[in-house]
Amino acid sequence: MRVALLGVGLIGGSIGLAARERLGAHVVGWNRSPAALQTALANGAIDEAVSSLSEIGDADIAVASVSIDALPAAVREIRASVPNRPGVVAQLALELGRGGINITDMSLAPEAGNRTGMVALWVPAGDAERAIELVSGLGFPAA
Repeated sequence: MRVALLGVGLIGGSIGLAARERLGAHVVGWNRSPAALQTALANGAIDEAVSSLSEIGDADIAVASVSIDALPAAVREIRASVPNRPGVVAQLALELGRGGINITDMSLAPEAGNRTGMVALWVPAGDAERAIELVSGLGFPAA
C-alpha cells in the first residue's frame, strides 16, 4: 500500500507513523518546508520525501493535512459540466492520467433533471491549467 501525505507536520506526520506501523504502508510526503520533510524522514513518519506534488505518483490513499493557507499552493479545484452517461468520469480520469496528471480527489453533483452534472476534480496546483485544457479538449466546458 502506498500512502501520500500533503503536509507532514503534526497531523500528517502522525498519520504517516500510523500507516507505516499498522498498515505496513510505503509513505511518501510533500511539504512546503524542506526542514519538515527531513524531520519526518528522521522520525520515521515517511519513507520518501518529494519536493513537488507531481513527484508523488500513484497512491492508494492521499491525505491533505497542510495548513489552510498552503492548500491553494498544493491543490486546485477544477470543474467541468458533463452529460450524465456511463463512462464520462472514466473518460476524464483516463485523459488526465494519459497527460500525467493525478486526481487528488473528486466529487459529482447532478443538476436538475439528472441529464447533466458537475464534476469537481482536485489536481496538483501546478497541473491545473493543463488539466483544464485536457478536459476542455474532450468537449466538456471546464474552469
